[in-house]
Amino acid sequence: MEGLRPTLTGAETPPPSEGEPFCSMPVKVTFSDRQSRIIFEKTLSEYAGVRASQSYPKPVRNEMTLFRKALQDRYPDMVIMTRPDNANPLNLAAFMKKDGDRKWTPLPETHALPLNIMLSSYSPPNHIVLPDPVSECPDGAIGGGESAAADGDDGMNCD
Repeated sequence: MEGLRPTLTGAETPPPSEGEPFCSMPVKVTFSDRQSRIIFEKTLSEYAGVRASQSYPKPVRNEMTLFRKALQDRYPDMVIMTRPDNANPLNLAAFMKKDGDRKWTPLPETHALPLNIMLSSYSPPNHIVLPDPVSECPDGAIGGGESAAADGDDGMNCD
């Protein structure tokens, strides 16, 4: 199609219109089951070119942003994504990739959401301090742990 431009993913999108009025409207749609939601999102994407997104409450988004910023400091050349963990929604999971890569790699760091995050008494922190990264043994095995630290050695448990 003429007038379309390729994106990083190879998909074609129409060029942005200048001066054309634009508005958006949030819509909440509920479904009886997961499969119905997936079919709706696929249909919406195919026929209208609209992608559905799931928004999180502002305090959760703020925690996600702080966690992402802390991880960006640790992994400066990587693109970082955070989201609630599938196994434990009260934890944030993190993923990274190099700019331009398609596949996200899970990170070992997680961040527990405060239990009072949705209460009015909650006050967000200024920053998040991540624990020290897990060290690797020379043979590629993961080292460290409580037993190594308790023995008084360097924290590497490479047996």
